[in-house]
Amino acid sequence: MKKYINIIAAPMVAFLLVTGACMDLDIEPFEEGELLSEVVFQDFENYEAVLAKLYAGLALTGQQGPAGNGDIAGVDEGASNYLRTYFYMQDLPTDVAHLSWGDEGVPDMRNMTWSSNNIFVTAMYYRLFFQIALANEIMREMSTDRMNSRGISAANQETALRFREEARLLRSLSYYHALDLFSEVPFVTEDDPIGAFNPEPISRPDLFEFLERELVEMLDGDLLFAEGQAPYARADKGAARMILGKLYLNAEVYTGSPRYSDAVQVLLPLLDNYSLDPNWERLFMADNDQAQGIILPVALDGVRSQSFGASTFLNNAPVGDIMKAEEFGTSGGWAGLRPRRQFFELFNGTEFRMDSTLEELASAPADRDLRGRFFQGEAFTEEMTTASEFTNGLPYVKFRNIRFDSGAPGSNAAQGQSDVDFPLFRLADAMLMIAEASLRGGGGADAVDLVNQVRIRAGAAPLASVTLDDILDERAKELAWECHRRTDLIRFGLFTSSTYLWEWKGGVLGGTGVSDALNIYPIPAQDLAANPNLRPTPGY
Repeated sequence: MKKYINIIAAPMVAFLLVTGACMDLDIEPFEEGELLSEVVFQDFENYEAVLAKLYAGLALTGQQGPAGNGDIAGVDEGASNYLRTYFYMQDLPTDVAHLSWGDEGVPDMRNMTWSSNNIFVTAMYYRLFFQIALANEIMREMSTDRMNSRGISAANQETALRFREEARLLRSLSYYHALDLFSEVPFVTEDDPIGAFNPEPISRPDLFEFLERELVEMLDGDLLFAEGQAPYARADKGAARMILGKLYLNAEVYTGSPRYSDAVQVLLPLLDNYSLDPNWERLFMADNDQAQGIILPVALDGVRSQSFGASTFLNNAPVGDIMKAEEFGTSGGWAGLRPRRQFFELFNGTEFRMDSTLEELASAPADRDLRGRFFQGEAFTEEMTTASEFTNGLPYVKFRNIRFDSGAPGSNAAQGQSDVDFPLFRLADAMLMIAEASLRGGGGADAVDLVNQVRIRAGAAPLASVTLDDILDERAKELAWECHRRTDLIRFGLFTSSTYLWEWKGGVLGGTGVSDALNIYPIPAQDLAANPNLRPTPGY
């Protein structure tokens, strides 16, 4: 059994957070018997459960699971999952993912034709600020002054201040996602008053500076666990380094000023504190809590933490037609998700075409790239001539609810719920970030060696030299479906341009360039109507 900070069980304990109304956030009403913050925080025994709710917000959608008592109203609960919606924002509009469903909002996301009324744009925005509101309340209520007023013991306060710092880090994570996705957003911290008010927006450069200051303070302090020393599925300084490294790597996009040397320097310590797992596929299987190299996982358990998002979505959505669901640790596939042909072509013949047996799936030839695992069958075509047809395009196999150590299915395969923890941050990503930042002028690292360590682990041949384009391709192959691709393509100037096209980019089979305004998602229309201080996102 996986061991967490009660992240699995505790989220089902509901409590009412009395927070500032930072937007037109349509939160599900709490039921009679659920507690006010002032009651919850009176007893130190509740503090761990409160923190667990914040961690669980990355994986779960409400108090019941997998659906039925969601945190946010006005959107399908399954689709409001933080990681599932983040996937829709980061990977679905790109070459590494395509979803054939015709559900509301899906065609616009895959075709890059979304608007400020898109349901997933709205769901992501609300989910981000729900998390930020939770983190603010934890920071407010676990302050030394408030704990002193409640008579919390000195020993318990020491623990609580560590919890508070983890909440601060998770707030930084959501504010980083807000900065990257939406640019200019409403800004609220633990210092703002409780009650309804219309917060002012913060500019992208100013939010960058706030996050940099917060993360540097956390790294310099002694409240976060040291790199690699946190209990499983809790954030440590390694996670702080990853967020700060991503800020620095993309600083030219966010602020107009490159920070590549800073990216290298903040990420280099990760190389000394984490190791690449020798088995690439174990990182995406049901017992990946035993894998090395995951810096911050989002914990999932098929019995005790159920949702229709996170790895449950990533395990079920790519399975359908002649594919055997039991070999993916599920009771039935959802027949929707696969990559576009341009992703398949990145492997240049080094991909591993699989039949439907677990033996083939688990033992790729030594001269093949394990990251290029595509399902082969007469039902499927390489080209995606019909966007709404699942069998147009080769299914890609990555997340599998099967145990690496035994080949047995996950704990709740019968209901299609996944045990696979989502690797939000991992070492291979950091290594490729360091290599890229070094090549872009940051220096301080051997880019060829770092890229080859990642390639060789996956069974791919080493490269004699590497270019920035090589690194972009390596990031696609290593990190597909892990919510990085949109940000990478924007950094390389390719997300909206006609320089690099993929199937159905812009809603055209052969692909087409789109407006640069799409590099940023729009503030949802209903929040613009609710808060007169907000400005419409340019281009929408």
